[in-house]
Amino acid sequence: MTRANGEPDGPANRRPRAAALAHDPASAPDPKDPTLDVHRAVADLPEPYRVAVSLRHFAGLSHEEIARVLSVPAGTVRSRLSRAYERLRPLLAHLLED
Repeated sequence: MTRANGEPDGPANRRPRAAALAHDPASAPDPKDPTLDVHRAVADLPEPYRVAVSLRHFAGLSHEEIARVLSVPAGTVRSRLSRAYERLRPLLAHLLED
């Protein structure tokens, strides 16, 4: 069987699972890293907001690209992002104080 990118599918070609990475001390994230706070805050958003933020900031898609992926109008994407930012702002304000 092959993957979508044409590579053979098998254990040697699979990415390590998150649980396996968590047990590797060398790959353990720095608890003082502010990106952990950002990822946690985004993970706690309601799904429509979380997906929009993830596609915009972690995948780098434009509003129009997100609209196509989600099959919603671009205005809906902008609204979801705006509402997500409203929720994230107080949760992440401490990062701006430093």
